[in-house]
Amino acid sequence: MLRPIYAGINGKLDPATNKYKFSVDFDNNQPDDVIQFIEPFFQKSAIDGSTYWFGYAFNDGQANPRRDEFIEFMKHVQPERLVDPDDEWSGFDYDDLHLTQSDLDSMIIRSLDRIHLNNYTVDTIVYPESKSGNLVSMIVQCISRYIYKAREVVSTELKKSDPSKVQFNYAAFYRQLEQGAIDVPDFVDEDYIENMLRKARTAPSFSLRKYIRPTVLRNFVTNFYDMEQGVPAVSGADTILVVDDFGTTGTTIREIIRNIRQINTNCEIYVFTLMGNKRKK
Repeated sequence: MLRPIYAGINGKLDPATNKYKFSVDFDNNQPDDVIQFIEPFFQKSAIDGSTYWFGYAFNDGQANPRRDEFIEFMKHVQPERLVDPDDEWSGFDYDDLHLTQSDLDSMIIRSLDRIHLNNYTVDTIVYPESKSGNLVSMIVQCISRYIYKAREVVSTELKKSDPSKVQFNYAAFYRQLEQGAIDVPDFVDEDYIENMLRKARTAPSFSLRKYIRPTVLRNFVTNFYDMEQGVPAVSGADTILVVDDFGTTGTTIREIIRNIRQINTNCEIYVFTLMGNKRKK
């Protein structure tokens, strides 16, 4: 069993720049932390019996409106420099977009060490294309270096599909609606959904966050990643590691796993998100 170590991320508004400065404390959660989270753990996913999730989990009981600001901050960090990833990351103050690759590596490696990932054989890393920042690729690079010592791993970036291919799973939507499993605003009907999809399908590039609202509808959107280029690496893999930066709604992870299962039904899948909502997994 892993011993949870509590940690908090605090953000204070700098009046000179009108931007938040964030700092990390790996020892204590404080009531005014922007984010309170616990260290990684293995959790069997509700998606299927051979999928497991680990990563830093948000404390879902700690609602904070600045969480989105922190996520946006992290998604746009720039790798200033690359130094020894074994350096400890604890209590750094950083402002604007100045988070180093070393800072990020230390946080990721801390989580990988907790679940002893280097004791597992990983054949393929699958991760989504991100046009909004560098964070996903920085995480993949760190994990690749961490597990490369044991075995060469194939990394596959899933590209976004042509927006015209995006679909909506009406059957699952109505089933969950009838079961009372989802709460949908009164204005959402088929006309609303079709109009939303029409805009998404004619966009230059598909974006869940930009075109699919309210959030509750995102889990029913499919076909927004193109798995074709990943078939060779996925089809023969025994263990696949899916990597994403933030698992807030779980939609991207579910779509990637759905694509993987269409190609490989027997593999074990491990999912790493830097931070996510435990209840969404």
